[in-house]
Amino acid sequence: MNTMFRIVVILVVASGVATRVIPRNRLEEGLLKIIHKCRDGDVDSLPIKLPALRSLKLGPLHFDYDDYSMDLSEVKIKGLENLSVEKLSASPSQLTVSLQVYVPTLAIRASRYHLQGTAFFGMVTINDKGTLKANINNLNATAEFNLAQMVLTP
Repeated sequence: MNTMFRIVVILVVASGVATRVIPRNRLEEGLLKIIHKCRDGDVDSLPIKLPALRSLKLGPLHFDYDDYSMDLSEVKIKGLENLSVEKLSASPSQLTVSLQVYVPTLAIRASRYHLQGTAFFGMVTINDKGTLKANINNLNATAEFNLAQMVLTP
């Protein structure tokens, strides 16, 4: 399973944990059912392998953004169980999903990170390694994706 797919699935799964969103169609209902199973740790009964949200552990991750590149290993994420869905829209005919979520506090830990890039219009080079400990407060995140373009691998 590729990294981007894992992140999208985690966002979708996490998005319904604490929600006031009322599903408008069967796709939204299905997403919410999967979300509640992941929240409650009942992931063994799901047709695809998804993680439980409490103390989420991820394998190695790689991110590229503008002039920055970051590698993380042994990543642990806490706080997704407190996530609330602000908006959820899923189209069964087009297989598109749009969601907006709010996380009060997200704690991210990694046993190793490596950050490379440039800052100040390329005048400063950044090359840093170490352990990562980050707390993010009042996180608002939006994701849009097409389920038909995702490839599921066991």
